[in-house]
Amino acid sequence: MRRFLGYLLSVLLMLSATNPLHAQLEGGPDSARYKVVPEIMLFSNFHQGIGGDTHEPNFEIKRATLGCQFHVPKGFSSIIRLDVSPNQPLGQNYNTVNVYLRAMYISWKKGKFLINTGLVDNMQHMTQQKYWGARYVFKSFLDEYRFIPAIDLGFNGRYNFLDNLSLEFGMMTGTIKDDSVSYGKYYYSLSLNYKPVKELQLKVHTTYSFQNDDLFTMGAFAGWNIIPHLRFGAEYNAKFSPKNNMQQGASAYLIYGFLKDKLNLFARYDYLTSSCTAGFVPSWTVVEDGMALVAGCDWKVVEYVRLSLNYQGWLPRLNTGITKSYIFLNVEFRVN
Repeated sequence: MRRFLGYLLSVLLMLSATNPLHAQLEGGPDSARYKVVPEIMLFSNFHQGIGGDTHEPNFEIKRATLGCQFHVPKGFSSIIRLDVSPNQPLGQNYNTVNVYLRAMYISWKKGKFLINTGLVDNMQHMTQQKYWGARYVFKSFLDEYRFIPAIDLGFNGRYNFLDNLSLEFGMMTGTIKDDSVSYGKYYYSLSLNYKPVKELQLKVHTTYSFQNDDLFTMGAFAGWNIIPHLRFGAEYNAKFSPKNNMQQGASAYLIYGFLKDKLNLFARYDYLTSSCTAGFVPSWTVVEDGMALVAGCDWKVVEYVRLSLNYQGWLPRLNTGITKSYIFLNVEFRVN
């Protein structure tokens, strides 16, 4: 496994140093570019517990991604991406890792239309994740609390009606899932992005499955650039199943205060709650309910490296839950 990863990394580094190839479009004088763009991403952290229920100090390699983008003429491109993560619990060695296919899809873009097909990234949390801007510190709400699968087999796309209005759509097979995110076979999604003014970003989204007790997810997001170098974001998400009359409701209030150059300051508050019909036990329970607080700074050291010193805390809804309190030093290395 180590030999394979070393070989793959060497190939990606060589590709990054190679000039893109150029070719002549058939039947016309214009030249089109064929190019290969490597993707290398590493998330790691050192954290120290500052509460009685937290772990001892530890260093983690949270995530490593290796991949390539292939661009060819006439609007076609393809992405292949591998995720590498340790499969040992905290405090254990990292001699073995999990390697899995994170994405493999073909894209076609023509004018205002974009379509992806294959093992694709879910689009519904991308606007929120981009606005949050610190994925290597903490995931976006939908991803962190597993409201939707982050990836799946199927297709999705986007159509830009105007420069400030776009529709996202998708149909997934439900093949890729974990124990906490299960939509059964086939689910459908729609999202609407709208930017009425330069300072305001709005999004509404929904996901529906006909074959898993009519599981339904909906949400809304608003991002506001209050003044230059300071922005605020908030979102609400809910997931429920009408047939079983059970419901999980969740709301999050996200606050971002950024000095948009190399040093950013941020604070974030999440709130998660759930409910269900008496006598029925859903896949989500009140044991997972609680509040999260993340606050700290984010520093872009050089083009490819970011550091964040931050506090992350979790307060469970139930007294039997585990209260968590940590100081984190997060590191991101990204080339793409």
